[in-house]
Amino acid sequence: PCKTPLQTTLFQGPRTAWRINDNRAPTFRTTLSGYTPDHPTTIAFVYFDIETSGLDPATSDFKCACFSHGEVKHVARSVADAVSYIVGRPANDQFVTWNGAAFDFRFLAEKTECHITRGRLAHIARDRHFDMMLDFLAHYGYPASMESFASRLPGEGKTWSGAGAAEASDEDIEKVIAY
Repeated sequence: PCKTPLQTTLFQGPRTAWRINDNRAPTFRTTLSGYTPDHPTTIAFVYFDIETSGLDPATSDFKCACFSHGEVKHVARSVADAVSYIVGRPANDQFVTWNGAAFDFRFLAEKTECHITRGRLAHIARDRHFDMMLDFLAHYGYPASMESFASRLPGEGKTWSGAGAAEASDEDIEKVIAY
């Protein structure tokens, strides 16, 4: 429900409320900590996607992970770099993916040897992650492709496919990153 024309509640529970304001970054409030509107905690929404040579972590290679939040971009060229980037982000950052719950986080966790780090990834995937595909499936009852969403956005939509990225050689890594 809208509180004012500029402020919309995205989620409200007994302890928390997420708000987006047109003129500033999304803010997080906790009613138990004595939140005041003058001191909101800013959240970064970190969008990310990984590209691999296949779907099975046991038989597939990691190609890269691309992270974007605001003007900041980061490309990880190894599983260790991607995992380090994720677990090293501030605790109030939220990760946004397309099918990240079923693929991206699972792939990274299965390629990570340290059980403590795998546990941290699982915690982030559960508590600090928004999977747009899973949310769409839960809300509408059927899955949708990323292309069906990207085709409605301004610009050229998706520039490649996951299958193309899987088959790409090391020389094509810049095309994979652009995708």
